[in-house]
Amino acid sequence: KLPIMYNLPTGVKNPLEGEKYIALCCITKNLVKDMPLETAVELIRRINKETDCKVVLTGAGESSVEYAEKLAHAGVEFVNMVNKTNLLELGAILKGSEGLISCDTGTMHFANALGVPTVAVFYAKDMFPIWGPKSDWYDSVIIENNQTAENIFDEFMKKVKVGV
Repeated sequence: KLPIMYNLPTGVKNPLEGEKYIALCCITKNLVKDMPLETAVELIRRINKETDCKVVLTGAGESSVEYAEKLAHAGVEFVNMVNKTNLLELGAILKGSEGLISCDTGTMHFANALGVPTVAVFYAKDMFPIWGPKSDWYDSVIIENNQTAENIFDEFMKKVKVGV
């Protein structure tokens, strides 16, 4: 079996061109698969403190908008791209990132198809065997246990070498 791969069409513009950032996708269409807000807050704080990268929050829909508002209210710094991209622009953002940290979402699979280093966090354990990206096919690390901000950050830093 071969992995699914996707190349962006020529000329797709990245609205974050020239920035150094880590993409983050925390919300799915199923509440049990979402990253707890406290985990995202701690993770963003750690990325902001320990790397030279911005955090770019991706997502779509009303639940993602509400989540972004809660993150902003918690006082963490991030670039809010929720509901601000079409699919190709999202692809350009993912491709231009240092990597993606994501729950089990279409964004995670899109990043895998684009060849973007990804840390995939699974909160619904029964979903991983069905939907988990194969780490021997894709540039992915799977976290299905110990989904703490500390572990997610540490696994990301092992996967992607970003400056501090």
